[in-house]
Amino acid sequence: MEIRNISDELKDDEDIMYAAVKHNPNSFEFASERLRDDKTLAIMALSGDGTSVLLRFASARLRDTDSVVMAAIKNSGFALEYASDRLKDDDNIVVLALQDNGRTLEYASERIKNDKRMVLIAVAGGYDNGYGLQYVGDKLQNDKDVVMAAVSSTGGALKYASEGFKKDKDVVTAAVMESYCSLEYADTSLIYDMDFLSELVKKKRSMKKFAMNLYEKQFRSTLNGDYELAQEPKKMVRKK
Repeated sequence: MEIRNISDELKDDEDIMYAAVKHNPNSFEFASERLRDDKTLAIMALSGDGTSVLLRFASARLRDTDSVVMAAIKNSGFALEYASDRLKDDDNIVVLALQDNGRTLEYASERIKNDKRMVLIAVAGGYDNGYGLQYVGDKLQNDKDVVMAAVSSTGGALKYASEGFKKDKDVVTAAVMESYCSLEYADTSLIYDMDFLSELVKKKRSMKKFAMNLYEKQFRSTLNGDYELAQEPKKMVRKK
């Protein structure tokens, strides 16, 4: 019989639920309310190979207990979503989540989202951590250090940069060097700039076909498919 289908009496039996959680950490979800407030059982479940949402089923008291939340976050940074508001504002707790995945910045407090040191930890870790840029606080949205760190880590993070940075050649170049597909998020003024595109292609030859296809696509889209009109801006750009 599946653990979810046993009686409430058995779900409140320590021997049964400890054995169940040891076998499958996800069984913690079906423990009684009393046992979901059991610190030892919770840490056993949260430290195991369970899902990142298991902290959600712990009692409010345990979701505000440092050692319990830390165990959950060490297993998956996304467990931060279910931590108490107090712990979402705790640098020692949140930094563990950010180091696991920068996108967990979404669940941090507003203070941390506007803390440059913490934000740089979030966006500069590699892989897809740069996508944490979309959750950066208002205070740091226009901080070039933060944006450069994000796009250098994850080129696609350019999508979440402010319009001003999408026109910034330094920022766009950093993004494209990490992933040339990120060029599609640059301001059209740069996509239309043949000199700029040429410089990018010199630095990353593999992007040549992508860049030119995007260049053509942008003109045709802007001019509603009028191919003759599309030639004029192209000629102007080439004459620069």
